Amino acid sequence: MIYSVIYFPLTEQYWVVTGILIGVRYLGVLQTLELSAFDQLVRLRPPEKPDSRLLIVTVTEEDVQAQKPEKPQGSLSDKSLAKLLEKLEAYQAQVIGLDIYRDYPVDKDYPALAARMRKSDRFVGVCQLSDSQAGKPGVKPPPEVSSQNLGFSDIAIDSDNVVRRHLLALTPAPSSPCTAPYALNVQLALRYLYTKGIRLQFTPDGAWQLGKVTFKPIEAHTGGYQGVDAFGHQILLNYRSSPSPEAIAPSMTLQQVLRGKLNANAVKDKIVIIGTTAESFGDYWLTPYITPQGKLQAIPGVFLQAQMVSQLLRATLDGQPLLWTWPLWGEVIWVWVWSFLGGLFTAYLHRFIYLSLAGGIAIISLYVSCFIFLIVYSCWVPLIPAMLALVVNSLIATTYLNMKFKN
Repeated sequence: MIYSVIYFPLTEQYWVVTGILIGVRYLGVLQTLELSAFDQLVRLRPPEKPDSRLLIVTVTEEDVQAQKPEKPQGSLSDKSLAKLLEKLEAYQAQVIGLDIYRDYPVDKDYPALAARMRKSDRFVGVCQLSDSQAGKPGVKPPPEVSSQNLGFSDIAIDSDNVVRRHLLALTPAPSSPCTAPYALNVQLALRYLYTKGIRLQFTPDGAWQLGKVTFKPIEAHTGGYQGVDAFGHQILLNYRSSPSPEAIAPSMTLQQVLRGKLNANAVKDKIVIIGTTAESFGDYWLTPYITPQGKLQAIPGVFLQAQMVSQLLRATLDGQPLLWTWPLWGEVIWVWVWSFLGGLFTAYLHRFIYLSLAGGIAIISLYVSCFIFLIVYSCWVPLIPAMLALVVNSLIATTYLNMKFKN
C-alpha cells in the first residue's frame, strides 16, 4: 500500500531528478567531483608488475652536476649522450627515445654523435609544438634528427593541472617550429609494434587501429568530462597500477649506465626512454596518485611518457582494455536506476535508522559497483550523479510520504 502511494505519484519525479542531474552534469557543474571520485577509484586498483618492455634512463640532479666540466647546454651533454647512445645501441635496444629538448646542433667535436642521430632508425628525438593561445612559442627539434624520427612532448592537462588524458596526435600550426604530428610516446610504441608485425591503420571514421584494438578519440562530453577541449586525437590515460606512477618500469640513472652498471639483458629489444628528473628543469606533471602527505603526486615527464607508451603496448599486445565510458543513454539509465532505488527504500523502510542503514549500504554498493566496472572492464561509470540521484530521491520520497500521512 505504501509502495503504491509513493511509486506511482513519483514515477515522473525519478525521471525529472535524473534529467536535472544529467543536465547539471552536462554543464560541467559536477566535473570536479567526478574527477576526484575517479582518482580515488584509480588509486584503489590492485598493483601490477612493472612493464619489462621498457627501460628508463634518468638524468638526475647529481648527474647534471657531474657533467658540469663538460658544460652541457641542457641537462645532458654531447659527451654523455654520445656514450649513452653508443652503449644502448651496442646492447641492441629496440627503440631509443630522448625526452630532452636539444634545439641546438651537436658540437663539432662529436661528429659520431651527429651521424648517429642523423642516420639511426631506432632513435627518436623530441620537440614542442607552439600554442599561440597559451603563449607557448614551441621548441625546435634537434637539427640532426629527421622529421620522421620526431615526436612532440605536449601533454593534455585538466583544469586542476592533473594529467588524465593521453594526447596521441594533432596537426601542428603552420608557424610551429615543431612539425611532429605524433607524440613521442606514440612514435616509440609504433616502432616497437612494427617489429611485432603491427602497423597503424585507420578505420573508415578516422579512428586509430592497432592490431585488434580501436583507439576511439574522446569527445567534449565523455564520462565525467563535460566541455573538455578534445583537441587532436586524445584517449583517456589508464595509468599502470602501482604504488607510485614512477614504478612503471625498470630505471637507472645516467651515471649508473656510464659506469658500466647496465647489462645487455636489461636493454636488448627494449624501449629505452631518456629524460631528466632534475627538479631544476621543471619537467614535472601532476597525476591522480597522492603522496604520503596527501597531496597529488607529480612525476617527471620521462615517467609520464613511459606510462603512455605502456598503455599503447598493453592495449595492443596484452589485451588490456582502454578506458571507456557508456553512451549517454546508458549513463541516463544508470542514474535513473539509483534514483528509483532512493524512492524505493523510503517506500518500504519507514524508520529513520533502517532508512539510513539501507542508504549507507546502497552508497557502498554503488561505490563498489563503479570500482568493479573500472578494474574488470576498464569502464568509467558515473558515480557522483548516481549517488546524488539516490540521496535526492530518498529525501523527496521521505518528504512526500510525510506530507501524505499528515493529510
